[in-house]
Amino acid sequence: MSQTSHKSNFAFLAEHDERLAKIGYEAEQLASISPTACMMQIRMLAELLAKETAAYVGIYLDEGVSFYQMLVRLERESAFQDDIKDLFHEVRMNANDVVHGEVFLDNAKGVATNYLRLTRKIAIWFHRSFGRDGKFTAGPFVEPPDLSAQRQQVLSENRNLQAAIDDAQKAVIDANERALREKHRRAEAEDLLDQLREERNVFQALAEEYEARLVGLQSQTEAASGEQRVERESRMRQASENFELDEQETRAIIDAQLRQRGWRADTDELRWASGARPEEGKQLAIAEVPTAAGPADYVLFDGLTPVAIVEAKRWDQPIQGGIEQAKRCSRAWDLADYAPPSPSPWAIDGLEYEIPFVFASNGREYLHQFKAHRGIWFQDLRRDTNRARPLARWITPDGLRLRLDGDVD
Repeated sequence: MSQTSHKSNFAFLAEHDERLAKIGYEAEQLASISPTACMMQIRMLAELLAKETAAYVGIYLDEGVSFYQMLVRLERESAFQDDIKDLFHEVRMNANDVVHGEVFLDNAKGVATNYLRLTRKIAIWFHRSFGRDGKFTAGPFVEPPDLSAQRQQVLSENRNLQAAIDDAQKAVIDANERALREKHRRAEAEDLLDQLREERNVFQALAEEYEARLVGLQSQTEAASGEQRVERESRMRQASENFELDEQETRAIIDAQLRQRGWRADTDELRWASGARPEEGKQLAIAEVPTAAGPADYVLFDGLTPVAIVEAKRWDQPIQGGIEQAKRCSRAWDLADYAPPSPSPWAIDGLEYEIPFVFASNGREYLHQFKAHRGIWFQDLRRDTNRARPLARWITPDGLRLRLDGDVD
């Protein structure tokens, strides 16, 4: 990939190994050209950081251990706190979904960029834990370069040059000479695309090359003194305590969870202010939909019908309070062009609700013992006996439709 003036968000990883920084840099370059290839690079970087962590704490075994198995081992050994564990799993699962085409993306570049942000959070935690500076400050995230126009130009030139070559074959010798020159230009223009195709072949080679480094780190850890190990564990805990996600990063995680359950969700692209509107036959999670009580973080639309309000809380905030905020938006629904399901409104405790279902989430994995702070809360507002309760997963469009069509009692 040709170098640019873009300053990589992962440059600090070169202190550990140049290859880590290079993988991050290449992921940034791919975000606008091939978001799927970008997500492949992101997943590989996160997996290598997990394996390095295992080597630093002395539990790395061999390259045959999968990414998931490595994370389970790190969790079992309490190598990192829940925030870091959740983020590793988030990147692992959703990069897989995008790479394997298992979710629909309205804005693939935006999704890839958001996952660059999340992976950088992991990289910062890793660097604070094992780098020279335990109080390292990375600075703000820098948007990756937009190379999509360059790629389109290359593709357009390829088509035009092929047409010129075809015409030249029917022309005189001068035209043939011109075609040869154009063919040469075409070969140069295809270099970028060839490199993109080669990205898929790099992973196995890199894994084999990197194995020696991981084995070396493991040996160093085994030889470390007890005092050195205690100091390292202290740094890892401190790095975890300073870990946080901002609202945009939390929304990226909630978007991914909604997509996994059949909703089209992309906070950056599917926003009311950007012109996103409900569409027949589509199940959309549209962000920042106006109501008389202020914008709803998301509204879930089944076709043209608004069926649920979602309140997105920050990663580190409790969830239950979000239910009350979502209920206020349900009472304040006033978009006449998009009528709530019949027979709205529903009266509870003297208040009338227009949208039947409300959710609140901070994007974190559900754990029963921490259910007020993790997972998803849900309430059916059609009966006053229906209380808010935690869920492990979002309800699918079909699931909400069945609830609407079924007997309310």
